[in-house]
Amino acid sequence: MLLTATLLGLIAALGILDGRLLGVSMIDRPLVMCALTGLVCGNLHEGILIGATLELIFLGNVAIGAAVPPDVVTGSVLATAFSIMSGRGPEAALTIAIPISMLAQTLGVLVRVVNARFGHMADRYAAQGNTRMVAVMHLGGPTLLYFLSGFLPVFFAILLG
Repeated sequence: MLLTATLLGLIAALGILDGRLLGVSMIDRPLVMCALTGLVCGNLHEGILIGATLELIFLGNVAIGAAVPPDVVTGSVLATAFSIMSGRGPEAALTIAIPISMLAQTLGVLVRVVNARFGHMADRYAAQGNTRMVAVMHLGGPTLLYFLSGFLPVFFAILLG
């Protein structure tokens, strides 16, 4: 179970980083996240089926301005994993995906608030002429926070069940 939790946490972290730091290659969409989750959980077919259905539900989720949409990555990965592991079928995934996404959305807002602090710290380092720390504040801090915001909730949810 530890290996499964770790792999699913890494998948979620990849999805979070894709939408935030790596550009938008659509890895963070439910179809991809659910397929990868299905592959790790041993039922690729059901993962793709759940992913296609969740994709239809979350199709209009777009971050416009300061609006933070529900976290489709965490919702997709956890809903698919719980559905496959419990043997309840795609219906169970559809039932829990939206509430999980809404809960994870609050974590995303918190991460964005903390990331703003890194920007202010980078400004201070820039005023001092410390370009190395500007790069660390620009890339290191936010990358770590986004990684952890994707990895930790999924890892502990799967591990603790």
